Amino acid sequence: MPVKKLIADGRSPTERLQPWLIAGLSIVLLSMAAISTWMVVALSDYVIRPRLVGDEALPALLMFIALFGGLEVLGLSGLIVGPVVVSLSAAVLRLYAQEEKTRRRRESGTRV
Repeated sequence: MPVKKLIADGRSPTERLQPWLIAGLSIVLLSMAAISTWMVVALSDYVIRPRLVGDEALPALLMFIALFGGLEVLGLSGLIVGPVVVSLSAAVLRLYAQEEKTRRRRESGTRV
């Protein structure tokens, strides 16, 4: 009976398996994309960030923007260049704020 049903249906076994093959391939590709995304995030968060930021931590949102902004602008090398540029900018801004604070103290001290 099952053989007659297969013949009567008119579809080949390949045609019957096609939706399952497409679904299986889709699941495999989505899993690979999720794993590769997780690897990029883990690499950036656990390896690159501690080496670049060091003692003076940048906010997580700023580091996220630096990582993915660098990735968008420069490609894979942007994962390194983006956080470096943001870290250097933050360091320059901290130095400027410290110098400005010192300069204001000196000016207020000489006026009194």
